[in-house]
Amino acid sequence: MRAKTEKKAYFNCDIWMGGIVTLCVLIIIIVSLGIQNYKPFDTQNDNSFEQGWTTSGMKVDSLKNLEKLPKASDGGLILKNTLPQHLDGDICLNFRSKNINFTLSVDGKTIYTFYPEVGKVAGKTYGSCFHSIPVSQWAGKTIVLTAYPVYHDNSCFFNMMTLETQGVYYQQFLETHLASFLICLVTSIFGLFLLIFSFLFRKDFNDSQALGYLGLFVICMSLWSGMETMVPQMLFGDLTFLHGFNYLLLMIMPYPGIQFTNALMTKPDHHYTRVVFGVVMSVLAISTTLNWTGIKDFHEMLWLTHLALAGTAVMIVYMCVQEIRLGKTRGVRSDHWIFISALVLFLIFAVGDLIYYRLTGQGSSDAGFFMRIGFLLFTVIVSTDAFLRLLRKTRLAEQTEAIRILAFTDTLTGVGSRAAFTKREQELTEGVKTGTIAEVTVLQFDINELKQVNDQFGHAAGDKHICAAATVITDAFHDLGSCYRIGGDEFAVFIVKEHLEDQLLAQALEAMGTGAQTYNRESGAMFPLEIACGKAVYNQTKGSIEEVENEADRDMYLHKHMMKAKKFGQKRKRNS
Repeated sequence: MRAKTEKKAYFNCDIWMGGIVTLCVLIIIIVSLGIQNYKPFDTQNDNSFEQGWTTSGMKVDSLKNLEKLPKASDGGLILKNTLPQHLDGDICLNFRSKNINFTLSVDGKTIYTFYPEVGKVAGKTYGSCFHSIPVSQWAGKTIVLTAYPVYHDNSCFFNMMTLETQGVYYQQFLETHLASFLICLVTSIFGLFLLIFSFLFRKDFNDSQALGYLGLFVICMSLWSGMETMVPQMLFGDLTFLHGFNYLLLMIMPYPGIQFTNALMTKPDHHYTRVVFGVVMSVLAISTTLNWTGIKDFHEMLWLTHLALAGTAVMIVYMCVQEIRLGKTRGVRSDHWIFISALVLFLIFAVGDLIYYRLTGQGSSDAGFFMRIGFLLFTVIVSTDAFLRLLRKTRLAEQTEAIRILAFTDTLTGVGSRAAFTKREQELTEGVKTGTIAEVTVLQFDINELKQVNDQFGHAAGDKHICAAATVITDAFHDLGSCYRIGGDEFAVFIVKEHLEDQLLAQALEAMGTGAQTYNRESGAMFPLEIACGKAVYNQTKGSIEEVENEADRDMYLHKHMMKAKKFGQKRKRNS
């Protein structure tokens, strides 16, 4: 029956996850179909101004390959092009520059200069920036672009160069790139929710850690990918902070990724996480130090960051393979097939982007669009699986806790049961033997004349007496120790305190006596509640805690006989 219930629970979870994934796929398909109505942002339209450039009398095929062109003696690159004969009054030369300082001039007159001051936050350059320069008054003239690339590689270029109004340029760019940016934004919000859920469940399960690390990884990845769409640069302009923050995200990304993977494993191995943590901190320290000293900046040390990312990816694949092997060894199918399938799905989308980029010949204005869709699907699938796994374990833990409470709680009185008393005995014995506990005072309690109460007034009255005794003992000794019911009318209290002061014990016993008197007075009990108590001390000089309990039991019976003798003497005195 239990197996059928568990199977049904897993089946319901699979239905939920399948429904969520299907819904996300449908939304993404609808969004993807919607953006097909937008004009693609390319360099082959009538407004493009990327063709016709020359340098040193030779034609420039592409402004994306500036590192291959001959430089002047001062390291600059002089590019020339002729503006059309007819330009409307609000036409601008719009383009994106990356890692290049430059000036624009016409007839020897400088009309635009871009040499931004860049702090050490991002390194030697600003990254990407968009420009819109009015050029209508220079129609038909030769425009000279003198560029000084910051790096000697293919990361320095101009692109998206058009002659049109600034508003049309911005609109065209946003229509083409906003969908990708919104995907990244939705993914980052998803990651934020994962972090919140991990904090809500952080006290209970290791899976909450997996959820938290997944959320952190998703946020890092989506923020980095979002800035790669260049929408923030278009909206907010030249922000050096964004450029430096992007490098930081890329450097720390491996750590939450490996932590999430390790938390999913059947046998987590923290050697992996320690290695990646060391690598991440080393990359961060080396890159930051070289950047701030001016020796090398983050871009020039990007190969080290990429190496750390590649190494972490290989390690994650190796961990997944080991997990599958472990499942085969035990004859159990790995329950992480969802994670592996989602990872494969993400890779398919990423490879699809690469193939599309290569097959189109001219590339794409947003080469990572399908990769972002794949990552959103990966996030939805993996986080849904992790969240449902967490919910299943939450329910299981609640059931386990309920069983534990039932086993260790006396059903009649609500105090600790005999099982809880035995468990506490073992803990105290271990503590005394190892020396972590110096001394334990054992108190044994017994209700006087309970048999007489049961015989004269019934077992209901006897149970009421037992409950009253449990309440009185608990209230009197709550600051010193917990109360356990170890028999029908027998109770015990352990006091873990070295050299327990007689005054403290006397105050507690006096409070117990006062509580019993209050109960007798307020309840109108036909037979008064009286509780006998015995005491003994357990430490390393004693044989066992059971022997000390017997000693306390004998002391309790001695006290019981004294109470009976005192009561008998008072009765004879009244009769005489």
